[in-house]
Amino acid sequence: MESSLSALQDALLGILSNDNAHRRLCEERLELLRKQPDALVLGLLKLLQTLPNADHRKLSATLLKRYLAVMLSVENCLWESLSKETQESVKEQLLKALVSEGEVKVARIVSLVISELAGTINNEDKVWNELDPFLYKLATEGTELQRTMAYLTMNYIFSYIQKRYEDHAAELARLFAVTLSKDTLAVKTECIDAMCHLVMYIVHSCVAPFAELLPLVIGVIQEIVKAGDEDKLKGVLESLNSVAEDQAKYFVKGFDSIFQILLEIAAKACEAGPDNLEDNKIPQLAVEIVLSVIERVPKLLKKKSPETYLLPLLKAVSYTHLRAHETSLHLVCRLLLEKKKKKKK
Repeated sequence: MESSLSALQDALLGILSNDNAHRRLCEERLELLRKQPDALVLGLLKLLQTLPNADHRKLSATLLKRYLAVMLSVENCLWESLSKETQESVKEQLLKALVSEGEVKVARIVSLVISELAGTINNEDKVWNELDPFLYKLATEGTELQRTMAYLTMNYIFSYIQKRYEDHAAELARLFAVTLSKDTLAVKTECIDAMCHLVMYIVHSCVAPFAELLPLVIGVIQEIVKAGDEDKLKGVLESLNSVAEDQAKYFVKGFDSIFQILLEIAAKACEAGPDNLEDNKIPQLAVEIVLSVIERVPKLLKKKSPETYLLPLLKAVSYTHLRAHETSLHLVCRLLLEKKKKKKK
């Protein structure tokens, strides 16, 4: 075992060589090792957890992703070739690696491997029973990096598996509520991204528990604005914009509050002047969320006076020069005209 592990390590490190001939040779050696899939995968897991160099561990994780994810390539996927004992060991060791890894760039790849393997297993109509309890516990009891990676892994998993989580919506909403109430801003941001990804895919009847968390989401947005972290703000707004396009009713109950904070964000960003808007997507995203919701749930406007929503919205639209949302803008204008006609009558 030690000799085969040593050969695998030599091939792995050789792939990073600047010598093209040596690199090709090592790639050929690695390809030969595929003939022993159990030894190859277990060896990569061992190197992932023991190599001192983060770049080498990252490459180990990347190769595991290639060999374990059927979604990437059925031809390259070795999962079905592994013995049942090795499959169980792989699942166990990957979860251990996520806990022990201290480098973000490596942990992110491990997170992706876990989520894609979960998708692979789900395609076989099986369930990785240990995964969800592990992630839920890590999200509440782990270090900040571990909590962040737990939510990142959930985010990835929600792309592959949705139906299973529809039956656990209330449990997930409680978990998200705890995080959004008291965790660090970095973990809260990752939690919002994961939640939005799930809400985008699940059936509408399961969205309600997550819609109840909108006030907490607004609170996180206010924290981010106060901290002046534009990258986090942009990420959260992009996630919310995706939800607005696919599950607009998520925003209905708390629309007054989200409307106010989003237009404040757009106005503040526009205060810097039009010259700074070209590269700043934040005001556009803020207004797009509002427009997407209104376009899909127009009754939100019909119950309000123009001064409540329409006039501030038209002002924000004029500030941000949105052209991608012309259909929504036309809708807003039409509703405004209808209100004026009703008043004249």
